[in-house]
Amino acid sequence: MTKHNNLQSISVRIAVKTPAVSRALEEIVSTLDGFEQQLDEKATQTDVLVLEVGDNPAKEFETVRALLEDGVVNQVFLTSAKTTTDILLPALRTGAKQFFQQPLVFQEVQQAFVDIHKERIAGEGIAVEKVSIKPGKMVSVLGAKGGVGTTTVAVNLAVSLNRLYPEKTIALVDMNRVLGEVTVFLDLQTEFNWDELVKNISRLDPAYLAKALIQSAPGLYVMPAPNSIESGSQVSSQVMKQVLETTKNSFDFVIVDAGTQVGASAFRIFSSSDTIALITTLSLPCIINVKRLLGTMRLLGSIPMNNINIIANRFEKKSAISLEDTEKMTGHSVYSTLPNDYQKTLEAINTGKPLVDVAKNSQLVKSLNKLAESLIVKEEPVVKRKSWFW
Repeated sequence: MTKHNNLQSISVRIAVKTPAVSRALEEIVSTLDGFEQQLDEKATQTDVLVLEVGDNPAKEFETVRALLEDGVVNQVFLTSAKTTTDILLPALRTGAKQFFQQPLVFQEVQQAFVDIHKERIAGEGIAVEKVSIKPGKMVSVLGAKGGVGTTTVAVNLAVSLNRLYPEKTIALVDMNRVLGEVTVFLDLQTEFNWDELVKNISRLDPAYLAKALIQSAPGLYVMPAPNSIESGSQVSSQVMKQVLETTKNSFDFVIVDAGTQVGASAFRIFSSSDTIALITTLSLPCIINVKRLLGTMRLLGSIPMNNINIIANRFEKKSAISLEDTEKMTGHSVYSTLPNDYQKTLEAINTGKPLVDVAKNSQLVKSLNKLAESLIVKEEPVVKRKSWFW
């Protein structure tokens, strides 16, 4: 980190009772140019306060709000050994800049201080070099109609990528505004969802995004849908696009469960997607819907038609409507098929497990793995970048 002598040092007050955590924070501050630990007990103002959440979090959160409102501190970092929702959710709402789970991740805390320094530099009008981050690959999974297996495909594509590329990070975003089910499919419990992000859209950055996602497996993170229908329905399409763009800039792969939505928000999502996996079954109502969807997308002109891949789910070779019939009716080729395995799929859903953990050697899992790989453009290796999630 480059030192700027014309900038006043950023003062840091460490209010942490756990000795090991306090020492770690002191070491981090000491390694950074532009920062100094504030040791003067009589000081009436500090730039950054690092506060450990203790036995009375409600009182401490109220103190944080008061300190920020009165201008006694400019930024607050919170830390705690507890990460239950009754701690984490109120902590994010206090106005605190960051929340660090204990044991501390050195790089995460260090980056938080670096970001503060960058903000100070920008405020002083000093030019800094901008770092270009190549966005991740985003695949939106859209259902031709309800009940075709959209969430099943989205969840298991994300899990397949996670197993095939363990060194990379994957975000699974549940954009199903009406009763999203991704957390049920993976047996996850959380009160966080993207409604929390849009309420604090002015604070949205990779660090804040990290706090709203739940880890399903190493490298695989889930952004749940709102718990109530009303919450999701009030979000503007522009805000949702901002959430997804931040997610793309923070992960290698992003899988979006778009449900069956085809409104303004959905088309903004699709226009930002590298690939759209349009899920259908070989039934006449579904194929008619596929034709309508393709026609609408073609008319809009904002979505390249070669980005749209029709996936025939629950495929059986003796289906009354063939793949050739489907392509003639829709005017679009069928990209891939996923074989019908109703029993194993139902078992996976009912136990909250991905299909690979229920039927590892099944033809369906093999087809999902092949589809996951084919949807990811491998023009060049994806370089693992610094992130709050690793």
